[in-house]
Amino acid sequence: MKPKLVIRFAAEADIVRLAEIHKAALPGDFLPRLGLAFLKNVFFPCALQSKDAFTLVSENQGEVEAFVVFALDSPALTRELKAARWPVALALLLAFFRDPTIAFQVLGLIRGGRTELKAAIEGFEALPELYLIATHPERQGCGLGGALVREGLRLLGEKGHGCCVVKTSSARARKFYQALEFQDVGKEIRGNRQLWLLRRTL
Repeated sequence: MKPKLVIRFAAEADIVRLAEIHKAALPGDFLPRLGLAFLKNVFFPCALQSKDAFTLVSENQGEVEAFVVFALDSPALTRELKAARWPVALALLLAFFRDPTIAFQVLGLIRGGRTELKAAIEGFEALPELYLIATHPERQGCGLGGALVREGLRLLGEKGHGCCVVKTSSARARKFYQALEFQDVGKEIRGNRQLWLLRRTL
């Protein structure tokens, strides 16, 4: 018999596993490139403790296989992360020694600015955001990500939010979100990187 999918809120005991999944699923993304120590000691503790975010996990026989982070206030969550200045600076320094090309990613983030944003989504940054999602590579394609997103959207609706937004530079991820009824509403340019902006009404 197929095991029942368990979706629950993440706990501090999940942090190491969350960091491992994030690193394995998205090795080229900015946060995983800062290293496992940064994910375990800074990013996930901040995400789990923040009043401006909630994290859901899918679990199979006690093993976390995927997670999603929703930010009720994305700029506030980002500011909380930036407040950990010394850990962030150390992680950046270590990441640079491991791979100097990360400097280009940092410059792109610093220099990037929003362009081509439709007036219909004025105040985009203030809307609840699907901040991060990852599934362990061995469990991708099993529907875990979709189930997590749907549950997160349901919870947002219960909290009285009328919509949710997401940003992605991945064409594959864009199709995934579109399959979950997110619609393109604009683009953002960060250096030489283009992000699609999508929104779903709840």
